[in-house]
Amino acid sequence: MAEEEQGSFWDKIKNIREITCKACGHKNPQDHTMCEECGKKLPLDDDALAINAVAGEVRTPGKMGKIPIEEAKTLNVLRDICEKIQSGTIPLEEFKKTHAKIQNIASIGVALWDTEAGKHLVGKLEGEEKELADKQHQEFRNFNEGVARIGNYLKSNDLKDVAEGFKMAEKAMVTLDQIQDRQLEIVNSKS
Repeated sequence: MAEEEQGSFWDKIKNIREITCKACGHKNPQDHTMCEECGKKLPLDDDALAINAVAGEVRTPGKMGKIPIEEAKTLNVLRDICEKIQSGTIPLEEFKKTHAKIQNIASIGVALWDTEAGKHLVGKLEGEEKELADKQHQEFRNFNEGVARIGNYLKSNDLKDVAEGFKMAEKAMVTLDQIQDRQLEIVNSKS
């Protein structure tokens, strides 16, 4: 693979952090579908491949890094609502609302991989990088399935759905974190 192609792929991944609202210009976190400022629907950029699922961000100029999984907001919020629904300390409406936001994030993460741009970007990869991207895609799906299983509680009223769904989601996030560690080693070795 040409160095130029590798650079452009990883440059796109490095720049995935915000979605700019076309209506008002406000910069929103990548996990939002509606603008924080004006409430309008945000555009899903086909190039916004959801690689930074474990809340990654640039830590050092010129090098990619990520926050520790212990600080991953999505996983921590999910853990919190699961613990609270199991202990009966969260109103059902709050659980529903928060779960819906997380399900939306998980669904977008999977959907972005399946866009033409996502397939094109991943298609440029070779060897270990391709293998890691494929594993990462599967773990996004596993996370999405775990979050969906948690949501089954809303119909079943069975706390087993919450416990099993969280186990699935957490396992996927831990695996994503490990995959990202290796991806970052590769990216930073090229910097």
